[in-house]
Amino acid sequence: MSHASDVYNQLRQAAPNRPGRAFREFDAPLGLSIRAFVDGISRVPGIVLVAARRNVPKNLQFPRFRGATIQVIRAPDGREDDVAYEIIPADRSTEDVFIELAAQMIENVGNASSAKEGLLRFARRIAAWARFFSARGVDGLSRSEELGLIGELLCLEALSPYLGIQASVNSWTGPSGTPHDFQGEWGAVEAKLTTSASPERFRITSERQLDETMVAKLFLFGIVAQESNSAAVSLEKMVQSIRERIDAAAPLARERFDESLKESGYLDADRYKYLIRLSVHQTAFLRVHADFPRIRHDELRSGVFSVKYEIPWASIAPYRVHENELSALFTDSTKQ
Repeated sequence: MSHASDVYNQLRQAAPNRPGRAFREFDAPLGLSIRAFVDGISRVPGIVLVAARRNVPKNLQFPRFRGATIQVIRAPDGREDDVAYEIIPADRSTEDVFIELAAQMIENVGNASSAKEGLLRFARRIAAWARFFSARGVDGLSRSEELGLIGELLCLEALSPYLGIQASVNSWTGPSGTPHDFQGEWGAVEAKLTTSASPERFRITSERQLDETMVAKLFLFGIVAQESNSAAVSLEKMVQSIRERIDAAAPLARERFDESLKESGYLDADRYKYLIRLSVHQTAFLRVHADFPRIRHDELRSGVFSVKYEIPWASIAPYRVHENELSALFTDSTKQ
């Protein structure tokens, strides 16, 4: 498949300056048509999927979400036994993001083994889009979200020597809404990055983040960093570095990684917006157990539903797990 931006640029040049559309059809399973288009009047890009009604899974539904709109339209060729789904960006500000998502949509649906599976993939992609636009602000990730995502990617890299890069990617479950950023049979890890001045402290945003009672083991991966325009660590570079490692060692994990990025609100189309640069001064895995400073869910008094609090680096440093202990702790899920 041609790169989507190239395809849509070509369609913009080909679209008439009058009512009508320029289309490009892509490979798809038998019984399903996938077309990219640009409208002649509005110049808006879009996708149209057309399928025979018999191939439409029962109860196929799509969520409403910011960033794009989807509707059922009359099939372009007018066939009554076909159904067509059209998706376009909600406004001009989301067109670049839409085009990147559309490219992935077209490739994923086109690789399905049947028209019915293609439509199910389409529905799952739409659900992923909804999560993406829910996680992403109007102009991309906020400052705190950008820092948080950098912290999670640093944690993913730190886990890979013990779990392997593929298992580390598979354990990154926070973007899908789990209580902890990383989870597996071995336990869970919550990643926290701070740029606060001395005393360095980590902000805990939920009583469940450091509640170890529901997992085999719980770790906090703490990162102490400082902002600097000349620093080496940035969100774009972290994404690029991890992708290179995945492509070299575990290419099957690439799709999962990119999906998790989208669920976190990140797209390559936004990368120029993320300007934070960090120097990382300290990192450590800290075991959350015994008298570790934290608040558990079952410790909340009646009528209190959630809490946010801060813990200083100095108070949790004694719980640091030494390098020679980490491998056993991450691989032996029976050790408490």
